[in-house]
Amino acid sequence: MHILLTFLFACITASFAYPQSSGDQATLLYNVKRAEIIVNTTKLDFEAKEKLYREGLVSGKDFEESKNRYQEARLSYVYSLIRATSGSFYVSVERAIKYQKSDGTKWVRLTLLNSLPDLGKTIDEFLGVEKPDAMSNYKELYNNEIRNVFLSIEKDDVLVGQPLEYKINSLTFGEKRDFDFQIMRDLDEVVVCLRYDLQTVERRRVFLMPSASASQIVITPENFSVESNLGDKAVYRIAVERYMTGANVVKLNIPDLSPQFQYDVYDDSTRISDVNFKENDFKKHLTLNIYLPARESRDVIMDKPIEFQFVATEQTAIDGKPHFIEGKTKLVIIPKGIGKIEIKADNLFQESSGSNSIKIPVKLINDGSRDILDLSLAIRGGTGWENKCSPMTIVTLKPQGEAAFNLTLTPPANVHPGEYDFKVTIKGQSDGKTIYADEKTFRIKINPKTNWFVITLGTLLSLALIGGTVYGAIRIMKN
Repeated sequence: MHILLTFLFACITASFAYPQSSGDQATLLYNVKRAEIIVNTTKLDFEAKEKLYREGLVSGKDFEESKNRYQEARLSYVYSLIRATSGSFYVSVERAIKYQKSDGTKWVRLTLLNSLPDLGKTIDEFLGVEKPDAMSNYKELYNNEIRNVFLSIEKDDVLVGQPLEYKINSLTFGEKRDFDFQIMRDLDEVVVCLRYDLQTVERRRVFLMPSASASQIVITPENFSVESNLGDKAVYRIAVERYMTGANVVKLNIPDLSPQFQYDVYDDSTRISDVNFKENDFKKHLTLNIYLPARESRDVIMDKPIEFQFVATEQTAIDGKPHFIEGKTKLVIIPKGIGKIEIKADNLFQESSGSNSIKIPVKLINDGSRDILDLSLAIRGGTGWENKCSPMTIVTLKPQGEAAFNLTLTPPANVHPGEYDFKVTIKGQSDGKTIYADEKTFRIKINPKTNWFVITLGTLLSLALIGGTVYGAIRIMKN
């Protein structure tokens, strides 16, 4: 009876996986429980009548009627059980692993199991050797297999496996079967979608475990080709996945990159040279930074792709001998260049008086790695001031080349004394992009105008006063 109770619980669970209707299913399960109670009651009556019959206390007719009621109750119980489990089944996902073939393609293998026990075996155990004739063909009343199941895998509501879908024509009780899907990119989890008879749809989110059958390291770059300017850095996002069990250290290396390039690897915010995999730790997400030299050379040419290998190596032991497992991926860096305008000014402050023009040399240097074309100067500030620039445009400025704009600022005739700010901006074209220099501020101080008439008159009056004073002093001395 314990086996039957376990089976009944599995049937109840299965009824939620693929239900008929909640009302009908509840009635069917009620009938099973009711039939079980009748079986127990008639069994007690039969056992009691059998004992009394052997002692000659009841007639053979009463004994046979009690036996028939017991057998009928058993038959009703079996049929109730068959009816309650008809159409109820449960397919479980026993395993979900991902693996990579030798050609580099990535795969997911699902192992499905019809997890309900064999109903026929369960009933046989219940009936025992004394099986009534009416029960000899009970197995014809139920189907011991699941039919017409459609299997697919999804990610973010999109089918991601090839083939897109498997049709499972039949899966018998207790049967286990593998299904392989090819996936286009590395995934950590998928949603397993099961459709029964094109009606009920069941979805289960499963985590993909790395296959332990083939020891390997798989490196998956998020971006395998990166453009970066000379003097800057190229950034790669890389996943290192270890298809092995146990803890170990995986060493990282770039063996074929020119010494002109420097690099470092980060795990989150920690700079590392190798990866420490702990037990049940299968995947690490790393950041690789490649630092480009500031200038071109024989090995580093702008716009010419440079290929290199990112390698992860783990040392293990097979039969006591060292064994190396290696994973690698090809990465590409494309050196680019762009001009960089630097303004060099010897003096950002000048003084003037009146309406005199002020000449300001604006020196430039291309501190980048590519030519700058069509440089022009723009100026803001000094309302009413007149500004002229010579030349109007600098056609080309080579890397590390120097040039200058000669800026002339003329104040208006009625300019007031004070300080005036002028903001100078220079722009040009490099590698199809518009670039700008950092804005510079030139300050000009206008001093008050000198009034020579007042100065002369004051000087004459001062001399007259001094002369009068000296003359008076002489006369007093003579008297």
